[in-house]
Amino acid sequence: MRDQDEDYVRSDVTPIYEFRNLTLKEEVGEALAFLEDTDASRVEVDARDGVITLYGIVETQREKEAAADCASEVDGVITVINQIEISH
Repeated sequence: MRDQDEDYVRSDVTPIYEFRNLTLKEEVGEALAFLEDTDASRVEVDARDGVITLYGIVETQREKEAAADCASEVDGVITVINQIEISH
């Protein structure tokens, strides 16, 4: 019989890293919410080990760049992958 803790030890993502990912995701989302001239409600955030990926749709290239710049300024963010699309 397998010990239940065996799965926990073998897990690729420990709870502390998962918690940090969720915290970073929330912090970036909050920072984006305060961006002026950018509708952050249409931007989704994913966080994985300090790498932030932004998804969604904005109206202009300026909004897209502002979202990435904002995300990169949050403590703990190593890099930002900007997958935001511009609506036409």
